[in-house]
Amino acid sequence: MLQSIDNSALKLNNNTEDVKINMEKINKDSQSILESVEQMAIAKSSEAENIVHINNVVQHSLENMEKTAEVSQEVATESQQMNQEMQENWNKVNQVAMYMNTLNDSVQTTTSTVDELQENIQKVNSLLLSIEDIAGQTNLLALNAAIEAARAGEQGKGFAVVAEEVRKLAQQSSEIASLIKDVTHGIFEKSKAAQEKSHEGKQAVEDGKLLLQEITQSFTAMKESFAMISMQLKNNMDTIGQTTEGLQKLSEKIEMAVSVTEENTATTEEIVSTISAQNEFIDIISQSTLQLKNLSQELLKLCKYQGEDLLRVNQK
Repeated sequence: MLQSIDNSALKLNNNTEDVKINMEKINKDSQSILESVEQMAIAKSSEAENIVHINNVVQHSLENMEKTAEVSQEVATESQQMNQEMQENWNKVNQVAMYMNTLNDSVQTTTSTVDELQENIQKVNSLLLSIEDIAGQTNLLALNAAIEAARAGEQGKGFAVVAEEVRKLAQQSSEIASLIKDVTHGIFEKSKAAQEKSHEGKQAVEDGKLLLQEITQSFTAMKESFAMISMQLKNNMDTIGQTTEGLQKLSEKIEMAVSVTEENTATTEEIVSTISAQNEFIDIISQSTLQLKNLSQELLKLCKYQGEDLLRVNQK
């Protein structure tokens, strides 16, 4: 009977030793798992923080893109207004160019007319000189005729009267030619001044036309530049719109990732809590196993002492 108890105690001691070793191994493995899961929880938490930070950066970028879109829209509106004003000014410059062409035609006509007037006045002066010369010769002939009539006496009286009348007419013609010459000279001087002014006006009109051409070219270049800027602004706004849409979709995905990460973090924390509770339970089992082992060892000692006592009794 004592031998049977001793064998059972020995088996119990061996079993408790195996249980103790296995529990220690389980405890060690569980502790390793706990540490790994805790590291995973820390990593998940850090990952969640990083994702939240990225989401904040994306949100900030999205706000900046929206502000940029607003500013670009304002710039596009201002550019469109300036382009309209530029178009109006360009139309006005074209109207001025048309007026300048009309003025140029008028100045050309006036200049040609004044030039012809100068030529005609010079021709008139030449004719007046001829008239004065003829009047002088006629006056001289009348004087000679009067002298010859005086020599003829009574027979030359009629001829003398005619010669006197011719002389008077010649003198009047000379005086009228002189007056006309004075008038034409005044007209010539005035027309000469008008001619100079006409040529100056013609040159001014030509200079104005050249200046208007340069201004028109400048307005055309500015108009093309505004058109190009408007197109670039439109392309930029389209790009900003696409980028904003992409950022919004990215933000939605990041928010989903944050939600999933938070759920994973919560699940990991629950696993950590469960493993911690399990480790505590394993510690309790290990302590109970250790107590059981100690009891089995005491039982073995007790059986050993009982066996020795029985052996001494039998020897007596």
